[in-house]
Amino acid sequence: MAELYHVWGDDLQWSSAGDLLLTSGAEEGRQRVLRRLLTSPSTYIFDLPYGAGLLAVIGSVDIPQQVQALALQQMLLDNAVMQNPAPA
Repeated sequence: MAELYHVWGDDLQWSSAGDLLLTSGAEEGRQRVLRRLLTSPSTYIFDLPYGAGLLAVIGSVDIPQQVQALALQQMLLDNAVMQNPAPA
């Protein structure tokens, strides 16, 4: 099943025919993971726990292992990410 082509922080894309562009496969998975990792928790009103909010850790003194654990936890919640082997 295809989803709307939407790179995080960008506008929706239109095809040359004027339809909304769709994505599927690996590109859909890449967009989903990027959106999940960069979205701040509590900002997506339909799913408040959604998102890792990794932009908030830029310049912070968070321990790299904590950031890595947060990213891995969020990635494993997305159907686009294989569970085994675990993402690295």
